[in-house]
Amino acid sequence: FALASQASDYLLVVEARADGAGDASSTLQVSLNDKPIGKIVLDRTWSRRSLAFSADVLRRGINTVKLIPTSLNQPDSLLSKLMVRPLQPLQWIDLGTAAARRRLGLGWSVDATERGRSVVWSDGATSRIDLELHLTAPTYALNLTARAFDPAAPLTVAISCNGEQVGELRWTKEWQQQTLTLPRRLLREGLNLVELAYSKTVQPSALHPLWDDKRNLALVVDSLSIAPLVERRSGR
Repeated sequence: FALASQASDYLLVVEARADGAGDASSTLQVSLNDKPIGKIVLDRTWSRRSLAFSADVLRRGINTVKLIPTSLNQPDSLLSKLMVRPLQPLQWIDLGTAAARRRLGLGWSVDATERGRSVVWSDGATSRIDLELHLTAPTYALNLTARAFDPAAPLTVAISCNGEQVGELRWTKEWQQQTLTLPRRLLREGLNLVELAYSKTVQPSALHPLWDDKRNLALVVDSLSIAPLVERRSGR
């Protein structure tokens, strides 16, 4: 690949999965221009994996990425996409916009508006979103502005980060901004997967015979932000 822009840090993103049946995973050693930049572990589901690296690894013009299995006994790997781009640390996502759409994974409906807000409805039991981070602090604050679908309120939302649950938030039908603390040990340099799991969902079509909306709604989200958590100390 060849790069069109210059930055100090970059992110390599691979969309892939392990092939075959069973629960075995596959591990790939990733090198860029014959310099190792890390390993990625793949399971049986399609997912994104990322590695951050310094611009010092890159060359002018063509660059070469190698994905090498760490064992001959592991399953083969299926790759769908591979991209390299400048690392763009996330601060704030305005959901319901074209810029935010690329960060959304499974479990979201189409972009919409509600009383001047750009929003996205959840659709299904869980929703996923990718957060891109450059880690500089021991603790981060995850802020979510949202409200529950009226017939689903009150709604409990369990939030996980990279597969580990970090807490629960309770939503009413009114707009609220709520915050969860994310310790650095749960976070990765580069892409991080945040998953929202809903205590209930409701199909609008089940509420009225004339409604044809068969989405499984729970939460409508306006914005999400993440930033280092600054401890304030009072002095005398």
